[in-house]
Amino acid sequence: MREQDTNRSFFVVLTDDDAVTARLHPIRTAALTRLDHPSGRAWIVGRFTNDDLLDVRCGDVRVAVVGEFAVGRDAVHTAVSRYAARPDLARLRDDIGAGSFHVVVRDPDGVTVAGTATGSRRVHRTRSGGRTFLSSRADVLAALHDHRIDEEGVALRLLMNAPYPVDRRGVWRYVEPVPPGSAVTVRHHDPAHPVERVWWEPPPATRNLDDGAVELLTELRRAVGVRTGSSRALSADLSGGVDSTSLCFLAAGSGRRFTTYTVHDDERSDDHVLARAASADLPQVTSVWQHVRDLSDEYAHLTDGRPWAEEPAQVFLSHRRLHDTVAALGHPGPAVHLCGDGGDNLTRPGHSYCHDLIRTDPLRAVGHLRALRHTARWSLTDIATALRDDRPYGAWLADTARRLDHHDHDHGRPDFGWGVQPTLPPWAGGATRETAVRALEQAAGTCAPLSASRSRHVERHAIHLTTGIIRHMDQVTEAAGVRVAAPFTDDRVFAAALAVRPAQRFDPWTFKALLRRTMRGIVPDHVLDRRTKTVVPGDVRVGTARRHRAALLDLLHGSALHGLGLVDEGALRAQFEHQTVRGALALHLPATVSVEVWLRRLRSDDRPTTPFLRPTELPCDSKPA
Repeated sequence: MREQDTNRSFFVVLTDDDAVTARLHPIRTAALTRLDHPSGRAWIVGRFTNDDLLDVRCGDVRVAVVGEFAVGRDAVHTAVSRYAARPDLARLRDDIGAGSFHVVVRDPDGVTVAGTATGSRRVHRTRSGGRTFLSSRADVLAALHDHRIDEEGVALRLLMNAPYPVDRRGVWRYVEPVPPGSAVTVRHHDPAHPVERVWWEPPPATRNLDDGAVELLTELRRAVGVRTGSSRALSADLSGGVDSTSLCFLAAGSGRRFTTYTVHDDERSDDHVLARAASADLPQVTSVWQHVRDLSDEYAHLTDGRPWAEEPAQVFLSHRRLHDTVAALGHPGPAVHLCGDGGDNLTRPGHSYCHDLIRTDPLRAVGHLRALRHTARWSLTDIATALRDDRPYGAWLADTARRLDHHDHDHGRPDFGWGVQPTLPPWAGGATRETAVRALEQAAGTCAPLSASRSRHVERHAIHLTTGIIRHMDQVTEAAGVRVAAPFTDDRVFAAALAVRPAQRFDPWTFKALLRRTMRGIVPDHVLDRRTKTVVPGDVRVGTARRHRAALLDLLHGSALHGLGLVDEGALRAQFEHQTVRGALALHLPATVSVEVWLRRLRSDDRPTTPFLRPTELPCDSKPA
């Protein structure tokens, strides 16, 4: 087995069935952890670390908790007892408490698996040989179908800003994701027809800013406490921004010693100044500093190190930089690394909330719009036009299908809509364009939004995208023994933020108003009172791409994407010679390169997976039920 395979964590959930057990590879399964049904057949098979798995029985009900959690066996037993008396998955998860984890239930009716509401822990399903298989990773289930890809799903990975539900399309044939916030049950008597049901609903936004800050602080402390209580070594990003600095001070409050990591660029931001000042107030930490020029470039060494995730991921572009980070931290063994990703989702809005607010609290909305107009320099005519846009979600999706080449996104104008206009790269092949248009048009005719409220729909979609990025990062770094943890994306933290009234959580006069109120008195004022956020400009990414032009052109010459008809290689090459579409190279190249790297790794002899599930010799089912 390859090192990257033996270090990756995953699990598969199986029904109590001889035909299912027969699909397990006996030699490869022997090295894995296995929990059994009462019959002795396999129930859960996977690879875990010592503190990632806890299973408890209560009568006919058995529950396994998999992931990051702090609760002990006795508390879980109490939670399972309550569940056995009156099954309620949301209450079971709430009783288990803080963290980020899967819940797997085995009862007389069948098996049930639930990930998280934010998408930090996902569930996938497939059907093969008339049986349903569930897993925490899509690529594990793909082994049942000989790792065949879904070419249309791959094409949609080239679509920038793919909206819900187009962004949910998987890349493995016959393997489907279970939506975040939903659980899937496979009944013992009907293993071919799993049942999905929603277990999570967002809380009503009724709290004021002060009460919401108290609740958010409680949940953030618990979330960070889950990680500081781990037996692994601990490190954390300390960028100088509000999000990562807040996590560092909460971690320090636990008394745990840990290492902070700061990347600085003296020429482009003052983040390092704030980070050094914050570090001085964290005496129990060890600080590691790296200048950005000492890190590997994005696009460097794309074919070295063989990064892998269960699907194409832009983290591939900077995988060598991630390994530079891991090496700089110097953890002697397994470690957890805290990152502030997800903080923006909780505390920095898009502007869609104005569309809701003008209809529920016009007077307050006028004040917000006045402030936003001042900072963004919008015209009154453009504001009025954006507010009058009452298109339902389906109509908006249909319109996006007609504007896939609209790359400028109306910059400088207000957008209070359902999301950002999706676009295709100028080098998209005909098959990619046809797939994207068809997917958007089909969704327009059948799909409801994630919420009737535009702002809540946008927030839920955004957190799902953010957790996807974090999952990919974690899947790359776990090969080196470091797991990435993002407390801001824990369900209970996310729910605490959503419970605050949007007009108070999103204050146009105050940068990250909710988090500032939450962390006041814990994080130094000089950090909380900053009003800026460092963003890497697009010209930096273009410059990096041009520095590695020869390697990129070599990678994309005779590319797997071109072979599938998904990109026009000549049009892509022309972009390097003359960028005819403003910003297109910076915007779209990362996704294209990521998909190409993933496809090449998949098709190489050095496959990243050692399947322990054997493909069926029967014809494959066309789709999961």
